[in-house]
Amino acid sequence: MAIDTVAGLLDFNASLDISKITDHAIKIKIERFIERQNLDAHSSFDPTRFLSMDLSSIIYGLSPVIFMGTNEWAIKRLLDLDSLDKKTDYYTHRVNCISERVKGRVAFIIIPEKDFVMDRIAKRRLYTDDMDHSLAKLTDAAQAKGNVFVYDNFINALPFWASEDDYAYADSHLLGRDYLSIFFETLDGLGLNSSAIRNNFVIQKARSYGDLNYKFGSALIEHEYYLIPYFLDKSQLLRSGSSSFESPLGKTVQKFMNPNATIKASIEIFGDSHSSIFDQFRLTYLFASIFEKCSFHWVPWGGIPEEFSSDADFVIMEMSQRFVYT
Repeated sequence: MAIDTVAGLLDFNASLDISKITDHAIKIKIERFIERQNLDAHSSFDPTRFLSMDLSSIIYGLSPVIFMGTNEWAIKRLLDLDSLDKKTDYYTHRVNCISERVKGRVAFIIIPEKDFVMDRIAKRRLYTDDMDHSLAKLTDAAQAKGNVFVYDNFINALPFWASEDDYAYADSHLLGRDYLSIFFETLDGLGLNSSAIRNNFVIQKARSYGDLNYKFGSALIEHEYYLIPYFLDKSQLLRSGSSSFESPLGKTVQKFMNPNATIKASIEIFGDSHSSIFDQFRLTYLFASIFEKCSFHWVPWGGIPEEFSSDADFVIMEMSQRFVYT
């Protein structure tokens, strides 16, 4: 049955059975969408502007976010604590293995998904507490090996200056200020005082089309301006590797030499799009801006092989939250 009015959407929503996890996942998004869009029953409704045809993306309130995707993220968010714990047990093992195979200190970073951050800001703890609890064991595992686990501390400060509507842009990634907060926390956790370099970074506007912009049949907007972190002393040199993405992404490697680095040490980054290539102005950009040697490998740390080793002074293992529960 085609749904082309809000009344039809409300009828569909009423038919959903929350005892079925997929129904529950879509019901949460429908109800928040109707609430925030100020729609009444007589309003027209275009399903393709709410849920992408491939089910990978959806509008949550006012914000395009990841919905299902290859790892069925929306369902994983509703798993019970025992099921979540079984998923994180594997990564506890990975933390231990990786810690034993590197020369320097390691920072394990899990980047929360955008809809998860929005729920935390709005204190919808019913949808966040169990996942937070399941990830706490990774903190213990990392600290037991003298390493660092970075996850959600930056969210705790967000209600003081941000609202969930600040995430109403057509991209699955976080705010530039969020990446800066994660970056500073990681440096401090590794024993590198971030206060010495904080004033060297600013937030500035950059135009982008967003990785979710064309998920909904046609572009949601022509373009948007995002606030990205920017380093005032741009002295990084690409030493080897591609200046852009490789295909497949797992072949993407970038290595930098920074002769004017603040930190005379080497750092090796293994991560996904939250680290990304230098020109995306995320974690790779930030670390390459201050370390003498920096390399980035497009490999989320859950996929690091058992025989992995690194001689870098510091190692960053970054991964999107949704991949923990694949």
